[in-house]
Amino acid sequence: MLSHSLLIFFFFTFKIFRENILFGLAFDPEKYEKAVVACLLLKDFMLLDNGDEEIIGEKGIELTPGQIQRICIARGVYRVLCGKAEMIFLDDPFSHLDVMSNFYYYYLFYFAFKIFYI
Repeated sequence: MLSHSLLIFFFFTFKIFRENILFGLAFDPEKYEKAVVACLLLKDFMLLDNGDEEIIGEKGIELTPGQIQRICIARGVYRVLCGKAEMIFLDDPFSHLDVMSNFYYYYLFYFAFKIFYI
């Protein structure tokens, strides 16, 4: 099984953060927290009134491209942690991230997940 994080990110508007990460999978609090922490989303959730249950889109908050990119990466990480995928295919995952996030993700994926870039 393969998990894919697209360069052109996809997420649901009018839904909450959590639903965008779970993407139809069952909620496992331990694995969800690992994915959120690994993808640098915890700080974003702490700044919001409703945390990861904040609504995204026109009726809720607007996200930066970097936040959307991290949600998409967290979706792939969560699928791997749940055993629904063995591999994450990343299509230019750093395109909308700042320099420090790029550095962090490079080492996270290279050392923790043993991902090699082409």
